[in-house]
Amino acid sequence: MKIIIFGGTKEGVELANILSKKGHKITYSIAGKTTKAKLAENSKIHIGGFGSLAKLRIFLAENNFDYIIDATHPYAENISNNLLLVSREILAKFVRFNRPPWQKPNKSKWHEFSDFALAIRHLPKGANVFITTGQKGLNLVNIRPDCFFYIRLIEKPKIILPQNSRLIISRPPFNYENEFYFMKKHNITHLISKNSGSEQTRAKIDVSADLGVDIFILTRPKLKKATEFNSFTKLINFIDSK
Repeated sequence: MKIIIFGGTKEGVELANILSKKGHKITYSIAGKTTKAKLAENSKIHIGGFGSLAKLRIFLAENNFDYIIDATHPYAENISNNLLLVSREILAKFVRFNRPPWQKPNKSKWHEFSDFALAIRHLPKGANVFITTGQKGLNLVNIRPDCFFYIRLIEKPKIILPQNSRLIISRPPFNYENEFYFMKKHNITHLISKNSGSEQTRAKIDVSADLGVDIFILTRPKLKKATEFNSFTKLINFIDSK
């Protein structure tokens, strides 16, 4: 079958390569300018966005894919819902891969918030905060000059960070030992994180639980209902059964 997969540089690529080995014709669409996606030689790749919903619709309709697979980030609400919308408009089959979220560790100080702003406002005065939620909303740290922020990103931010912050540029995977050393060294009192469910970034959750750090978790957005699987095996079996 002719399949397009929308995803990042890891799990979506793994799924693409598995399906490619099974004989499916794969096109892989990845946002941004990255070329780190190591795809099978017989797969095609589309790098960068489409510019508009209309252009996305034209691209998908013209290529006449048998399946559109959404393997984007659990928090990529806009692209996920847009892919579902377009697939229905052009009568294409749509499947979503959504990895399971992390569960609250035993004896952890786990607090859930619907958005970043609420998490920032609930920080106590004098908190040393480790932020791993990405660039969105970082301007809000300016409203808490009474706290100090360690902000980890995969690339330089588009805004100027305040003086009461330190920027760390780093990419996953992150292991337990390094996360423990970092959080212990800087006396981290609070972690603000998305619940990505990724094994590559889970260590910060386990370390926070072990050190008694308050875990401020941003809950996942509610995506529109669609055919969805939380494991590659189930998704692949579904595709193969058709």
